[in-house]
Amino acid sequence: MRLPFQTSLSRLSHRLRELARNRPEEAEEFLDTHQDEWEEIAETDPGSAADILEALDEEDAADLLQDLDADDAADVLDQMRAPAAADVIEEMSTAAAAELIAEMEPDQAVDLLAALEEDELRDEVIAALDPDIRPVSYTHLRAHETQEVISYAVFCWKRGGGGGGGGGGGGGG
Repeated sequence: MRLPFQTSLSRLSHRLRELARNRPEEAEEFLDTHQDEWEEIAETDPGSAADILEALDEEDAADLLQDLDADDAADVLDQMRAPAAADVIEEMSTAAAAELIAEMEPDQAVDLLAALEEDELRDEVIAALDPDIRPVSYTHLRAHETQEVISYAVFCWKRGGGGGGGGGGGGGG
């Protein structure tokens, strides 16, 4: 039975969120030395993990995120505010960033790509994405209206056979 551990894990994640807000260096040091607990928090409560990372320095948050399984790290990124997630992604290598973005929910990935401040990095990440990534909602992408992000939408649409919403679409040409 995992209930006692989950209860203590819930308490731990709450305490770590508070610690990260008040003394981020201590929270980062704790997470660095307690990798199993960090992985468990990220896996079972990505929202709390996202809150913790948002309170830390971007470089420290990137290091902690890269210590996680790609699926868990993507779930945490999905829960972060796009600008905060973009700041963390900007601290990673292009290959590492592309790997995590490819695992994210498509609409969240688009928000993150649009929030990247460096156009060159955005282009590099898009170019590094696996061509078998999931399609994204064209309607969602149109909201960002940047050439790079629209290009990403078309790429995903062609590879995935259609967007994830907004009606219409489809058909070949």
